[in-house]
Amino acid sequence: MAATQVSATYKYLFNNVQFYRYQVNLAEGLERYSHDDPHMIICLAGQIVIRGQYMKTDVTLDPLQNPIILNANSWHEIEALENSSCFLQIF
Repeated sequence: MAATQVSATYKYLFNNVQFYRYQVNLAEGLERYSHDDPHMIICLAGQIVIRGQYMKTDVTLDPLQNPIILNANSWHEIEALENSSCFLQIF
């Protein structure tokens, strides 16, 4: 992935649940990484692609699409496919 790495725009903590919101433009996102804990990704605007050790999926703001669950200890990366995209990570 050749995406430009970005940092979370907003960080929230509620009842020991961590929320990280990212505002990204085309080709921005999160480079390959992994975590010790599983987490989920929800697209709030635009379109992103999630590439992982065992999967690749395009994600849009679609009320019928479930959050994408990412397993612990498996690498993944996220890249915006269009400007003004927004996604939320929940741990």
